[in-house]
Amino acid sequence: MTDIQNFINEADKKSKFLKLIEGEPVIATFKGASMIDDTFNPGKKTMEYRVEVDEVEKSFKSGSTSLARQFAGIKSGDKVKIVKTGNAFTTRWYVTKEA
Repeated sequence: MTDIQNFINEADKKSKFLKLIEGEPVIATFKGASMIDDTFNPGKKTMEYRVEVDEVEKSFKSGSTSLARQFAGIKSGDKVKIVKTGNAFTTRWYVTKEA
C-alpha cells in the first residue's frame, strides 16, 4: 500500500462522516436521525443519519424520502446494512436491518 493510500485510509477512519464506496455494503449500528437545515438549500430541511462503524460514530446527510422510509422502521441500536449506488442525482440507497 502506498503512502497516499495509507493517508486516505487513516483520514477515512478518523472522519466523522460516513464514506460509502458505490455498491459496497457497510454494516453499522443505527444511532438515530435528526431533521436539520439543508446547508445547500436554504429554507429547506434534510435528514442527518448517525451510525456506528467499527466503534466510531459517523453521520451522513440525505434529503431522500426513499431513504427516510427505509430507516422509518429501524430503531436505535439495530444493526443495518447500507449500500449506495449511483452519484449525485442518480444516487439510490438500500438499507436493510441485519439479524
